[in-house]
Amino acid sequence: MSNETTRPLKPTVWITRTVPAAFKSAANWANAGYAAAVAPILDVTKPREMPTLPPRDGVVVFTSSNAAKSFAEHTLDRRWSIVTVGFQTKHVCHDLGFRDVITANGTSEDVTRLLLETYTTDRPIYHCAGNHVRGTIIEDLKAKGYRAQRDLYYLTTPVKELPKVDTRKLDFVTLYSPLAAKTLVELAPELTGVTVMSLSAAIDEAFGDYPCKAKYIAQEASEPSLIEAVPTV
Repeated sequence: MSNETTRPLKPTVWITRTVPAAFKSAANWANAGYAAAVAPILDVTKPREMPTLPPRDGVVVFTSSNAAKSFAEHTLDRRWSIVTVGFQTKHVCHDLGFRDVITANGTSEDVTRLLLETYTTDRPIYHCAGNHVRGTIIEDLKAKGYRAQRDLYYLTTPVKELPKVDTRKLDFVTLYSPLAAKTLVELAPELTGVTVMSLSAAIDEAFGDYPCKAKYIAQEASEPSLIEAVPTV
């Protein structure tokens, strides 16, 4: 009897993102022909006290899907002007019922640029975020004379132990945030036979030179683009 590890016929991808978003990602990868294994390496919880909702003329900024979902759970109102960092978060906002949504489809610097181009200083800006924030959107807006503030809508914490995933049976692992990339490195799984798929260059940078088979980056911050970035054999 052979001792070799048997791989499934479909290439297997480890979905590391938080639930419930991980289940939607798993479905997307499954539809693309992959066997998806959901094993989050980050947990999302609510802060002890939720922020006061922005005024009606406020512009609400979401730089993650978790922020959009947490905000939407806090109120039934959907009449704010919304700016998102990427298409994936924009799609989530539409699914949640927001209609006035535009996206920078880039980095936090692109979000700042879009806000400066689209809104005057008469409109207050509210960055609804988690406890781990990249970029200086609020600081840069204030320097330009805007009324801007960051509100805490969710908390993201790394899991304490490596999930029970047999990395010998994996072909790919997906990373959806710089914190996830750093957490994976700290958990130190065996990835020498696994290709790492990052949603952005910032995520790839956070993963660094940790030993793996190969690394690829999505051309834009969306799951379809991440799936398309998978190398063809």
